Amino acid sequence: MSRLGVAPASAEALLFSLGAEVFAFPIVRVRQVLRACWPQPVPRPPLGCLGVIEVAGEVVPILDLAVLLALRRPMPVASLPEKMLDTHFLLCGAEDGEIGFWVDRVIEVGDIRALEDAGGDPRVEALGKSASWVVGLAAVGERRALVLDPSAVVTASRRRLLRRAVLRKAM
Repeated sequence: MSRLGVAPASAEALLFSLGAEVFAFPIVRVRQVLRACWPQPVPRPPLGCLGVIEVAGEVVPILDLAVLLALRRPMPVASLPEKMLDTHFLLCGAEDGEIGFWVDRVIEVGDIRALEDAGGDPRVEALGKSASWVVGLAAVGERRALVLDPSAVVTASRRRLLRRAVLRKAM
């Protein structure tokens, strides 16, 4: 059994790219994949927050996962690249509502053949503090991806900041 409560033999992962890197979320953690759209800005957003979108009447904060992983610098919403329209949002559920992650491209869904110790992978070391978000390696076909726990990406303090930003937006 993995940390995520999913038996490795039956687990599936959603692979996605952030620049040249390939990552994955356990499929049981992804509620919806949406084509990216322009999020509405929020006042004083926390690091990596692009703004919010509305999905089925719920306000969902959108985080730039590449910024949170320190793969790129934050961009002001006004200067987001035109390519945003060719990218995706991954909506992941949490106890206190959904969080959306902006990713460059959704690649595929596949079986995780090996959810193994990721400690020896040089990509994990390169993540620095974010390495604690990695729960293993997914071997899907010929691809190898770091499997991230979306709940670990959004810490309790970041959730509080997001809630405050969303509340300020509503006022």
